[in-house]
Amino acid sequence: MPEIRTYSEVLMFLDDKPRSYPEGAIIFEDCQPASEMYVVREGSVILKKGEQIIEKVGPGEVFGEMAIIDPAPRSATAVAGGSAP
Repeated sequence: MPEIRTYSEVLMFLDDKPRSYPEGAIIFEDCQPASEMYVVREGSVILKKGEQIIEKVGPGEVFGEMAIIDPAPRSATAVAGGSAP
């Protein structure tokens, strides 16, 4: 078993069916119902509100985590980016 040092590494280790998105693919959209969070394994994800970039997340980072505690609609759109920021 690999050495696990962070919470996101635990999540990645336990996930036996990771998803892959091509660059530019929409992972989820603003106002959609929320039911899951995500951990970036490689590449990056761009979080946007309209055309404004709110944040770029890279490997080991978590996004969409509010869905775990609050079923409110998504507050931003997540788009698969290319190489890590």
